[in-house]
Amino acid sequence: MKIILLATAQTKSCYPLTVNKPNALMKVNGQTLLGHALESVLPHCRDVRVVISKNHLPLFGNADPGDEIKYEVIEHNSQLNHIVSDNDMILDSADYFPKSDSLEGLMAGIYKVRYSWDLLSCQEKHIVKTGIINEGQVEAGAVVSGHIRIGKGTLIKSGACIEGHVTIGDNCIIGPNCYIRGFCTIGNNCRIGNAVEIKNSILGDNVNVCHLSYAGDSVIGDCANLGAGFISSNLRHDGALIVTRLNGEKVDTKRQKLGAIIGDGVHTGINTSTYPGRKIWPGIATLPGTIVTRDIET
Repeated sequence: MKIILLATAQTKSCYPLTVNKPNALMKVNGQTLLGHALESVLPHCRDVRVVISKNHLPLFGNADPGDEIKYEVIEHNSQLNHIVSDNDMILDSADYFPKSDSLEGLMAGIYKVRYSWDLLSCQEKHIVKTGIINEGQVEAGAVVSGHIRIGKGTLIKSGACIEGHVTIGDNCIIGPNCYIRGFCTIGNNCRIGNAVEIKNSILGDNVNVCHLSYAGDSVIGDCANLGAGFISSNLRHDGALIVTRLNGEKVDTKRQKLGAIIGDGVHTGINTSTYPGRKIWPGIATLPGTIVTRDIET
């Protein structure tokens, strides 16, 4: 038996995070969904195939995936018939796979990632409790407590307060005088500056939030720059569950708290504010003082 991990899906239900990449490359807890799937299935199977679309091939890089993993490149899903045999197990690597001691347990624990905000639920439910793992540098005057992972080359500056379940990647500068709390993942090469609060959020790689900002219950793509005074509202005044729009229809997120979903390469002008559950498409730049009451797609 071999395990087939499908990494071809690129669904509009996960926009704006998947406008330019497949669902399997969305990140949670510091790793892509495909990476989590591989970590989970490899202990149970020595033959794993990852099926990717020819259009997405450049996004997966040129790295050798290893002897146990092979990439199968297809142009159309109809070509799956030439890859899959009767005894193979087909899994969608766009889902989240918590680790398990058995293949049966792994299958029972799959968490479906249908919408972009499901990444926050994965983070809240499946974040690894590590204690404090510090491979960087923490200056005197910084407060670090809880289950915190600090990557190589990362500097936590004086006055920073980090608590809860937080993973910070490599080569980041955090602080001075910022607050990171709850369930948070901050990618590699990020800058979190003075008077910035990050709460229950996922930040991709190369993200800058340098001045006087708040991101709560939000997902922020790679290479985003949030200008000074950025505020994401994450709670309705009436406390009702947050509703957002997808493909022209209203969708109940089933979340009482949901901030902004921001695509790769977004630049927000100073004092940009977002209503709960609003989304900004990749590469968009907002003007200073913008209030995002509706999704911004162009």
